[in-house]
Amino acid sequence: MTERITYKAAKERLPYLDAVLTESMRIRTIAGDNPLRVVPEGGRQIGGVFIPGGYQVGVAAHVIHNYSQYWDEPEKFMPERFLEGTPEEISARRQLVTPFGVGVRSCIGRQLAMVELVVDLATIIQQFEIKPIQNPYVPLKMQSGFVMSPVNKSLIVNIRPRN
Repeated sequence: MTERITYKAAKERLPYLDAVLTESMRIRTIAGDNPLRVVPEGGRQIGGVFIPGGYQVGVAAHVIHNYSQYWDEPEKFMPERFLEGTPEEISARRQLVTPFGVGVRSCIGRQLAMVELVVDLATIIQQFEIKPIQNPYVPLKMQSGFVMSPVNKSLIVNIRPRN
């Protein structure tokens, strides 16, 4: 029997897994439409632009996650983005990935979701070999709504237990 994977162990010993998860959340943002916020009375300066009070504003995470001024080749899956560079550069890139929102209105279940994602994915990879059946691999087509989801709702893979 193999060693049970804990969140702490996975975070410490599997930096590439963490980078893959972060890049996956960047390139395939789950939150489709972020709720709009109403600008308070009197207006506010946002990014050097004055927005009058009463206007609704919002930022779609998938726009930030694919903005070419922030990301080199944003359409490419490159987990190395979160492993290469100075600690400050890596931290700045990670702060741009906001699949759970930011601030006081961010997802209350974020930490639990991340623990489950890391531990479950590490355990699955430890115990199974997973390969796409389609060769070459064809990326999923996504549809936008409150939550982004695959159009055809399926991904066909071959799963075999590891020895």
